[in-house]
Amino acid sequence: MLSTDLLICGAGPAGLGAAWRLNELNLHNNCHGEWLVVDNAETPGGMAVSPEKEGFTWDLGGHVLFPHYPYFDAVLNEVVDNWVEVKPVRGAWMFNRFVPYPVQRNIRHFPAKELEQCLQGLAATTTDSSNNHNFEQHLKASFGFGLYKLFFEPLNFKMWGEHPGKMSASWTQHRSGSKSTNVPTVDLQRIKNNIANNIDDVAWDEDTRIRYPAVGGTGAVWQGVTSRLPAHRIKSNHEITGINLRKRIATLADGQTISYKHLFSSMPIDKLLSCLTDSPELSAQAHLFCPAAVDVVGIGVSGECPTQLEEICSLYFPDNDIAFWRASVMSNYSSTMAPEGSWSILCEINSGSSKPATGNPVTAVIEGLEKLGFVTASKIISRWHRHIPYGYPVPTLQRDKALIEIQQVLESNGVYSRGRFGGWKYEVCNQDHAFMQGVEVVDALFTGAAEVTYPTPHLAGQNSVKQYNPTNVNRHATLQ
Repeated sequence: MLSTDLLICGAGPAGLGAAWRLNELNLHNNCHGEWLVVDNAETPGGMAVSPEKEGFTWDLGGHVLFPHYPYFDAVLNEVVDNWVEVKPVRGAWMFNRFVPYPVQRNIRHFPAKELEQCLQGLAATTTDSSNNHNFEQHLKASFGFGLYKLFFEPLNFKMWGEHPGKMSASWTQHRSGSKSTNVPTVDLQRIKNNIANNIDDVAWDEDTRIRYPAVGGTGAVWQGVTSRLPAHRIKSNHEITGINLRKRIATLADGQTISYKHLFSSMPIDKLLSCLTDSPELSAQAHLFCPAAVDVVGIGVSGECPTQLEEICSLYFPDNDIAFWRASVMSNYSSTMAPEGSWSILCEINSGSSKPATGNPVTAVIEGLEKLGFVTASKIISRWHRHIPYGYPVPTLQRDKALIEIQQVLESNGVYSRGRFGGWKYEVCNQDHAFMQGVEVVDALFTGAAEVTYPTPHLAGQNSVKQYNPTNVNRHATLQ
């Protein structure tokens, strides 16, 4: 039987964050915590890997690195040598035109009839949120019936695979990504002024830039992190199939067993609960967590990127006649994402408990791109597809209560479930959030520092978290 102080289940951003931090403490702080990463995939990185096909590089979705933590930014500088800076232009494609993000603040681009419908709805909204028990109620109360029916309801159903009425609204005012909240609010008078003066109210300005690896896509970050960790401490192609909470023993699919003092898990929390061999009362709650699956389809096209997409990073598509809900122009992030003389676009089709999967995702994407006028089928030179059963952690109505109760029991038994699906909090599941959840758990266990990101998502985009710098470590150039 193997034995370790910290068993890390999953080599995605959260698990690698835990490994990075404990390895760092061992090297620089006279800490002697043993650690071991176990992952069922061949390549570390989780959902943040970047496969290649026929000269095109594809992320598993529209990944963006927002600057929330100086510590994470320092790690990025260590592990990736070359970056490009991208203006984060995004919006929605509605009424055969580009509407800047956030759509609710830029309805001046709507046709006259739809614009008036939205203005009337906004005028009837209320600031009283006491009765907004679900996402649908929150959206209608905040933006009115017009925007709800034209944009919010169809887009969110396509994204989450679940109707907004079956989702919680607790995550909406946190900041998963940029300085804007997940669902930015509006000011009706400001909207009217913008309409009168033909002004866009966008979530970026001329100086706003995001960083993206010059070569290798987002996966280059996690390849760099992994390359600086001791290879013998990472067991790839191994799956944890059983966990005895009381004995603190994990069993692998091949029969190996590992005893541990603490377990950091970034596997989906429903899978973690199903793995528990001595806690049927917890295993029985696995059904409370419902993911949205994603079919990610990449299309490589010869020639120049069409004019309407020249500066676009990502677009949302609420139109039900278009199968995908989001498209990212990957070649606009870095020219190396596509071979010379071509460009690339990545589309996402989501499905869930209330929305069945599309028959043939690749065919559906090509048909949608042709209908939009973005692509001519004869110019397509590469097709790539990946089905991801766990794409988005849906914030269901029962999520918050279930997480509080389940996490309390897990942590009392030395298990810390964090990361995009381990923590099941969309409001703090970007790559930097996930990585820092791993870092912060290790700090809590080995230095006594308090966790910030996972227990208090409302601080994740605030100055208090931006100033988070793990204690007693000087940054260094390379880890061996």
